[in-house]
Amino acid sequence: MVRILFRLFGFYLLFSASAFAASMDQPKILIVPKGMSLTFWQVVESGVKKASNELNQPVIWRGPYNDNDLNSQIAIIRNYLNSNVEVLAVAAIDAHLITPFIMQYQRRGKRVLVFDSQAIGANPMGFIASNNYQAGKRLVESIATQFRGDVHALIVQNDAGHASTEERLVGFQDQLKHYGITSLTLIEAGSTKGSALHATYAALVADPRINMVLAVNEATTEGAALAIKKLKRGNTLLAGFDINDGIYRLLHDDVITQLVVQDPYAMGYQVMQQANMLLKGEQIAPTTEVPIRLIDKASLADPETNAFIRHFLKVPK
Repeated sequence: MVRILFRLFGFYLLFSASAFAASMDQPKILIVPKGMSLTFWQVVESGVKKASNELNQPVIWRGPYNDNDLNSQIAIIRNYLNSNVEVLAVAAIDAHLITPFIMQYQRRGKRVLVFDSQAIGANPMGFIASNNYQAGKRLVESIATQFRGDVHALIVQNDAGHASTEERLVGFQDQLKHYGITSLTLIEAGSTKGSALHATYAALVADPRINMVLAVNEATTEGAALAIKKLKRGNTLLAGFDINDGIYRLLHDDVITQLVVQDPYAMGYQVMQQANMLLKGEQIAPTTEVPIRLIDKASLADPETNAFIRHFLKVPK
């Protein structure tokens, strides 16, 4: 009987040690993007993985497939609340509705970092993003010399709730007012290039006066460009955000006039670096601004610009 008890006790110690070792090996950093399908987020992931490898610090990278799937993003965050995760980094799909679930981590003493798009009221330890309001203003300013006659503008917005794109929208509107442009149509075009294509196409057909289109992110930029190309509206200025293989070709073919291109690789790298600092109990900057670039067709001839695009987005020759 005593021998059996010792044997059981030995099994218990072995099991407990194995479980403890397994728990020690589990990543303690969870990074949750808005989505996984857009090139932007795939490049953010590349930056995260680079920093993770350099730091020898494992990380969980998990997000919904599309940028509009708030329920899936909430489910991912909730699923890791009771895990070994000690640091949560999240790009909020909805600036308000995600906040209560972030605060659950904070109430348990876990550390929170927000990136790309704000979570209002979450009071994270750090925020990493582009200056989206100024980026919106700069995009309009960059094409102002190409305005001809009366300008009738169309803004192609994605789903409501994204703080980053709503800040760009306000930047658009303020700069349009600066130039005295009052003819403005705003549409909500969804989270995919397909939905943006259909919404933009319908808006252009409904109002033939529209001669300038502003798009707020990768999906809306590509979708709006495809609509303009389909309608053969070569006299329509199109300016948007971010880049992928399709957007690159549309820029090269003069369908797109101007782009604001963020640095998603640098963003992901910074997110992982700062999450690791929080894990070690170190202080981080309350705000880290990720720089942007203005890119048009002419700038593609610049070796440095071309290297930037090709390195991060691997566009074809």
